[in-house]
Amino acid sequence: MAHFGHLGFSGSDNPDGDGVANAEEFARGTVPTDPASGAVTLFVSAAVEPGFDGLARAWDGVHGPMPSINAALAASFSGDTVHVLSGTYPEDVDIGAVDVTVTGEGTLKGTL
Repeated sequence: MAHFGHLGFSGSDNPDGDGVANAEEFARGTVPTDPASGAVTLFVSAAVEPGFDGLARAWDGVHGPMPSINAALAASFSGDTVHVLSGTYPEDVDIGAVDVTVTGEGTLKGTL
């Protein structure tokens, strides 16, 4: 009710039209009635185990980086940024039709 003033929307609704459902915006900490707030940066680190949500570059007690580029791409929505931290990622990356920006650190030693 903090963002809508009533209970007329469900978790699968997207009243601001940003392509991110209310439930996902809640999990991300973005505002479901603000179309500019849906995009986030998802961090990827080769030095972590699966299970983190990608919303922080290091584990902060709540959020942490994802372990693979593909995991971050699969969790991303249009307008998001996937930021790849330095490391070795032995995976074939398929960006597909997702409209995201991929950034990184270190030196590229391969093909993206």
